[in-house]
Amino acid sequence: MKKPAVIIIVIIAILFVVSFVKDLVIKSVVTFSISSVTGAPVKIDGFSLGFLKQSIRIKGFKLYSPKGFGNDALLDITRMELDYDLGSLFKKELHIRRATLDLKEAVIVRNSEGKLSVDSLKVAQKPQKPVKAGEGEKVSNDVMPLSVDHVYLNLGKVVFKDYQQNEQQPFVQAYDINVKNKEYKNIKSVNQFILLVLIEAMRPTALKSAGIYAAATVLSVGFLPAGVVGVLVGKDDVTTDFKSQSGKVYNVALETVKKNGQVTSEDKNAGFIQAKVNGCDVKVRVTEQEKGRTHLEISARKMMIPQPQVANGLLYQISEKVK
Repeated sequence: MKKPAVIIIVIIAILFVVSFVKDLVIKSVVTFSISSVTGAPVKIDGFSLGFLKQSIRIKGFKLYSPKGFGNDALLDITRMELDYDLGSLFKKELHIRRATLDLKEAVIVRNSEGKLSVDSLKVAQKPQKPVKAGEGEKVSNDVMPLSVDHVYLNLGKVVFKDYQQNEQQPFVQAYDINVKNKEYKNIKSVNQFILLVLIEAMRPTALKSAGIYAAATVLSVGFLPAGVVGVLVGKDDVTTDFKSQSGKVYNVALETVKKNGQVTSEDKNAGFIQAKVNGCDVKVRVTEQEKGRTHLEISARKMMIPQPQVANGLLYQISEKVK
């Protein structure tokens, strides 16, 4: 091999190693910083920082529940794409022009004492009112100065696990949100950015989080929940298909319903279960399909009013066991 070719290969190899180490180091810094701000464990599967394209790409971001609230990922963000201003780094701050987040799932937990997992995060603890610049104090106590011009949030599912009535078996509700590219503007700090995602995740549940909402008010986060979320009449059923035998799906469904409520009637041959769950009339239908697939349908009503969050909660628990 000619000497120039060897030199080129060596240079490429060095650049690759430098790039890999750079991403690894920055990934560790980002993980530590967000964990410090929230007070909860953070895990990132993939991280890349581009200087020429001025972009940050993050895959598999998980913010776990604080200590004492189980091992669920409070926020499971499959993808983050951030377009930043390289010049802002020389000013020791991070200016992001555009941020896109794919929030696959959020799991909110209420423990046996009635406390919400989000209220145990640092961002919800004793928020201090920021002072004006020039008064001799820092404007905020964030780990790093941050500003974001535009945030686009995609939100898939929100799960609420309530241990108040039973410490061993929580009452689970799930909400299919399917929010696409919801836009927010002018985020001014790391805390605001985190609160934005948390509040959007909590909005469908209509839960009242004193800590999160108080912190959001102090930090001038102008997107607080409007109140109780209405349900759509006629949308009381949820369905899915499994690559499993109908007998297995039926048994798991029956076990799940029994743990959450009281079975009033069941017929395995017909694939039908009827039950009372948290005051709701629940119906489960298991139908065998071709090629070893099984169709599952769950409906829930209370006083004739659809309760899709209850049906979805049961579906979530069944899916966790069948898959």
